[in-house]
Amino acid sequence: MSGDCLTREALLAVVEGGGDSDSREHLSRCSSCREFLDALKKDIEALEISISLVWEEERVSCPHRDVLRAFAGGSLRKDAADYIEFHLKDVGCGYCVANLEDLQTIDSSDQGRYLKSVRERVMSSTRAFLEKK
Repeated sequence: MSGDCLTREALLAVVEGGGDSDSREHLSRCSSCREFLDALKKDIEALEISISLVWEEERVSCPHRDVLRAFAGGSLRKDAADYIEFHLKDVGCGYCVANLEDLQTIDSSDQGRYLKSVRERVMSSTRAFLEKK
């Protein structure tokens, strides 16, 4: 690129659909700037991340396992249960479907052990907190 070529900022403005008429005129004459513009566009495309991919990979819309447990037990409010139903059936979230199936296969003795371990952890952390006071 020569000294009279467009700056990176001017080329970015063109990529974003702007840029002044002088910049567009220069691009029509300057092969170096057009090449740089093409490379810049490719770099930008390579950096674009699909929002839906992020939501899927990070499971942003997935309910917590305890919410799925409440759904399985029928103790959620209607609007929350409707969302879980939508998430499982319409979205088809395999992670949550598997979690729900896992929760439904836990027998009552396993649930009893689970609740006992939760109760013990809560009591232990409460005891530790009160001892600090």
